[in-house]
Amino acid sequence: MTFEIWDIQDIDQNIPWVRLSQSTLVISKSLKDALKTDNIQLAYDKKLKTIRIKSVGNDEPGIKMLKTKINARKFFEYFNIEQLGKFEARFDEKENAFMVKIG
Repeated sequence: MTFEIWDIQDIDQNIPWVRLSQSTLVISKSLKDALKTDNIQLAYDKKLKTIRIKSVGNDEPGIKMLKTKINARKFFEYFNIEQLGKFEARFDEKENAFMVKIG
């Protein structure tokens, strides 16, 4: 048998990512650090199948994030998002937000 060794060091821990499950949206520590706030706004572009995650102030509409987990069941239901998995989050300077392409 030929075994290959898996090393956690081979994974780039600085790449921001988002994981979607049936009821939660989990973000990587690097993405949370880049957002620099616990108040975020979620938005969805149905045509592009892209989730936008943006830092917002306390006076703007949004949700408070606890650690790296967001209860997103209502968000998924509202936009009929059924795609599950782990996706890379890319920063969009024009939108000043992270974009997560899920489709």
